[in-house]
Amino acid sequence: MVNSGESGKDGGPVVELLDLAREAVAEGGDPVETFRPLQERLSGIVHSFTENLSRQYDGSAADGEIVAVVNGLGNLLSIEIGLAAMRDMDAATLSSACTDAIAAAQLSVTEEMKSVMIQLADPDDFGTPLPDPMAIWRNSMEASGWKRRT
Repeated sequence: MVNSGESGKDGGPVVELLDLAREAVAEGGDPVETFRPLQERLSGIVHSFTENLSRQYDGSAADGEIVAVVNGLGNLLSIEIGLAAMRDMDAATLSSACTDAIAAAQLSVTEEMKSVMIQLADPDDFGTPLPDPMAIWRNSMEASGWKRRT
């Protein structure tokens, strides 16, 4: 699209910016000013992601008896197991519930990042709608034959 020579045709605002920058260079102008709105938008996206990476997210299982906390990358920071869960669950059930709590916390990270992307990234800027990242993940997992433990 970018090399088509046709200004903005089916390319959306990003391709139009590139075309404007080419024109500015051809006329001896400064293309930096042309890219300033795009750079500001990208800075906003980076700031939002950095902010979300520094947060902590939690998820629970076994009626709230098990609570896992992960960072913005989805790495486990802590897990709390209530007395009732330790008393009433066998090792296999407890292990599965802990895994579910961690997965729930990691899903919170994914959902937060997805909402940031929806707020900040307008799919029309790139000419074609962006696919849903969760749909890509689900399709990849199904294609690989991976099944979540139950």
